[in-house]
Amino acid sequence: MRAHGRPMTRRLWRQHEASVLAVTQAGFALLAIIFAYLVAGDMHAVVPGMMLVFPLFYSLTLTPRAAWRLTVGGLFLLGMTMSTMAYLQPAHYPAAQGAVHFALVAGMSCVITLVMSRCQLRYQQLVQEKCALQQALTRIHSLAIRDELTQLPNRLHMRELLEHESHRHRREGQSLCLAMLDLDLFKRINDRYGHQTGDEVLRRFAASASSVLRVTDVLARWGGEEFFLFMPNTSPQAALLVLERMRLHITHLRFSEIDPALRLSFSAGVSVLAQDEPVEAAIKRADCALYQVKAAGRNAVRMFAPAS
Repeated sequence: MRAHGRPMTRRLWRQHEASVLAVTQAGFALLAIIFAYLVAGDMHAVVPGMMLVFPLFYSLTLTPRAAWRLTVGGLFLLGMTMSTMAYLQPAHYPAAQGAVHFALVAGMSCVITLVMSRCQLRYQQLVQEKCALQQALTRIHSLAIRDELTQLPNRLHMRELLEHESHRHRREGQSLCLAMLDLDLFKRINDRYGHQTGDEVLRRFAASASSVLRVTDVLARWGGEEFFLFMPNTSPQAALLVLERMRLHITHLRFSEIDPALRLSFSAGVSVLAQDEPVEAAIKRADCALYQVKAAGRNAVRMFAPAS
């Protein structure tokens, strides 16, 4: 109820503000009419203006159809009032003078309502086009920086984050660890269950792996079944602990709707970005560590060690 109540309250408040604005405009217009007729010496004609100014200005805050209805209703009441005044006081308010006033007021009212209705319709169209454009821009931006399948940062965006983080790493002298992850035997899952199931496995893995990371860690999809993780201000020992916790968490992930026997595991290689070292060198070392894990039997995490 609260989620629906707030938009309703804001909408009612905007309508109230529009009504107050319309009444204020009508008040100024009424004062102008009274002043003009005082100068002209004909106070009897103030009554039609008083009757029509308020409905006319209030109609500008309504939808076009409601504005036309209110304008037509106001003109009808104005005509009835002017006819009554001409009948009761023909000497002070001749019928010919009333007809001229009515024609002028009716013409001005219709023109104003028509113009404002068109403007309001065009304004609504522009608002809808603006909302559609904003949604499209948001969608384009999301596609540019995120992987559509897993909603993780994509490879291009991850490289931008790495460049930014590496500059801070050099400036502040903090430890920065990188890791390359690869789902074990993922090709068998695709071959056995199909690519649609493989996509679901990747989505579930991304969500599960992200849930055990720290706030400062960033996991991205590198491509295919490969993922990339960088851990700022993290020692090598802490990085290994983060990945071991993730690996153990993934082993408890179940896919009962696909196959109760299906289990996931991943291999990971870790490297540390040295001071004044290009990011690509650290990525290459993490990739080498990953291949060392695969060669040793998979389902493990290893820090890069030069081949002896």
